[in-house]
Amino acid sequence: MATKRLHLIIIGIWGVVLIAVIVLFRSGDDMIIGQNNIQVDEQINQTHTPVELTRIIGRWQRSEGEYILDIRAVRDDGKIDAVYLNPRPINVSKAQAITKGGYVIVAVTLQDSGYPGNIYTLTYDAQADRLDGVYHHRGLGQQFNVEFSRVSSAQIMRE
Repeated sequence: MATKRLHLIIIGIWGVVLIAVIVLFRSGDDMIIGQNNIQVDEQINQTHTPVELTRIIGRWQRSEGEYILDIRAVRDDGKIDAVYLNPRPINVSKAQAITKGGYVIVAVTLQDSGYPGNIYTLTYDAQADRLDGVYHHRGLGQQFNVEFSRVSSAQIMRE
């Protein structure tokens, strides 16, 4: 009888833990990234300050190739004014930044010929002044680890 009661208590504890984990993950779903389902929530909880988000403003070059992400402005609601070049301009249909767990997270959706809703999900590494993350290529059904480094003012002037 004591063993059965102990089993019920353990099962009850695991149930409470499972529910708590689900609630934590569901309540903070600012970005939902699945293998085939990627979306940026329109109603992001405002957990950031504009100062944190302004750190990502600038011109960023991907470590391989001439891919440029030019973040020109970040609004208070986290919406980003951005241009993407490869090396010609590619339409940025949506760009958003949030803070979560002390990190600035950027999501950029490209919608153009050869870019069927491809998405960058990047995290700002303040120490390295770098954007690291994943490029979700929907046309190929593949994901690629990517890294963007800030282009200095001197580099921009030489161009």
